[in-house]
Amino acid sequence: RLDGVFPNGRNLTPTPEQMEEHPRKKKASVEEKNEIGRLMSKAMLFQMRIMQDGKFVYAGEGVKLGDKATPILWHKAKDAKVYRVIYGDLHVEDAEKAPHPPATQPATETR
Repeated sequence: RLDGVFPNGRNLTPTPEQMEEHPRKKKASVEEKNEIGRLMSKAMLFQMRIMQDGKFVYAGEGVKLGDKATPILWHKAKDAKVYRVIYGDLHVEDAEKAPHPPATQPATETR
């Protein structure tokens, strides 16, 4: 289980194994399963798009959900002038330079 902590690596969506490990209080309805599938597909498409265009860095490993001071990922589109930075509380800011916070794990960058 992730227990409120962002995952290791650049895969922003949980694996099927992680989904199965998550304790459920009730069984998901067909509508809930469809919504979860739709949201996961959307997240995967977003991840694929930002990793292909420009620069993408994921540094969320071990960061707790809700941490408003620690960047978990940043990306810069091919022709953009600024980076889009997403923090542990999921707020988004623009930055002229890529962050390099000492509190996170070494990030992986793609071009």
